Amino acid sequence: MASRNMDRAWKRIAFSLFSVILFIGMAASTLALESKKPAPPDPKAIAAVSTAATALMKEATAGLKDKTENLREKCDYFTEKPSPDITPEAILIGLEKSQSGDPRMDSYVKWQLLSGISGAFPEELAARATTAYRRAAEPSNHPGLEHAQLSKTLNRIGIMKKEKMGEINKGFGETVDKTAKDNLYILHYRKEFYSHLPVSGDSLMAGLEDIFSRAKHGVPAGDMWTAVSGSIQSWSLSAESRQRDSVLQAMNQLLTTARSERAKPYVRVEWIEDAKNMGLHWKDEMVVDEKKVQAMIDSVRDSARMLGDVGFKKK
Repeated sequence: MASRNMDRAWKRIAFSLFSVILFIGMAASTLALESKKPAPPDPKAIAAVSTAATALMKEATAGLKDKTENLREKCDYFTEKPSPDITPEAILIGLEKSQSGDPRMDSYVKWQLLSGISGAFPEELAARATTAYRRAAEPSNHPGLEHAQLSKTLNRIGIMKKEKMGEINKGFGETVDKTAKDNLYILHYRKEFYSHLPVSGDSLMAGLEDIFSRAKHGVPAGDMWTAVSGSIQSWSLSAESRQRDSVLQAMNQLLTTARSERAKPYVRVEWIEDAKNMGLHWKDEMVVDEKKVQAMIDSVRDSARMLGDVGFKKK
């Protein structure tokens, strides 16, 4: 009887000890989770970025709306006006919210805010930064994508009137220049933002989406392709097969779009001396070099074969 009571006592003690250990473990886990919660944004940093955004909005209004001042040609606001209070998170918050209903001014302000970022965003902000990048305003369509309307206009003028070539190109060039000016800060912002994203499968996909967007709008994307493709080769050597396959699919889609006649904007009128097609004809251009895209696709595929990935699927 005494032995049975002793067993019960030890069981109660053991259970009590287990309960205490479990409680301590749960408390430690809770404290660990709480310690991993990001600290709230620094109010001083938020205020510093807000002050900068207000000043930049005045610049954008003067340059883009009132046409009274020349705007910055480089991303250098915080280089000229350094602030000890700004932080990457505070700047990201400024990028995540709308600064203006006008995409040109919104992009100009955000482009300049990025001058406060040295290198890439910290890893803990990478996902948010990539999401904000994907939400950047898209450029306007190149006027040369209106193939049917432009061909109709040319036929109305007369395809055999060679003397009209200079006049047509001058008028069309002015329209193209206006669109390019409207897109200038949108493209500056997108390219600068991409340069501050940590290299990963997600950021590369976002960069390829950016190039695809430019191609879809008929906007030259050679410089953006150079920026994105420069990281793809080295990244692919250590990437998971699934991620590499996704990037390959995206590049194949980009290649298909770039080769599409609908994505090649007309850029000027040329005189053709060919006996069968003599006359004025529109000349189109690809927005990204298909040979460079194809070469990168082949290179990534070759790397995957050499690595002998089990999950790699030949396309």
